[in-house]
Amino acid sequence: MLGGDISGRYVDYRKLKLRTEESCERWNERSLNEALAILGEYPGRMFAMLGDDDLESYSDIVDQSSEVEGLNCRAVYLEDEDQYLVGFPY
Repeated sequence: MLGGDISGRYVDYRKLKLRTEESCERWNERSLNEALAILGEYPGRMFAMLGDDDLESYSDIVDQSSEVEGLNCRAVYLEDEDQYLVGFPY
């Protein structure tokens, strides 16, 4: 499970030696996609949701990912455990 705070909306793009905030946002998107791809390498069900430091616009990336199941404001039934996993971002 990825519990959020992967993109870091408060990242200072100057410290990353990026030219603009826009390039910082692209860097964050790439970081998020890389994290989702890593989760996708593991067997079984993988889940991800945004954290309080993630931009809301990244919810589409998580929700449309083929590597993980998005938990942003969702409940997923875990059959083997007979329980629900509920994601409340932020």
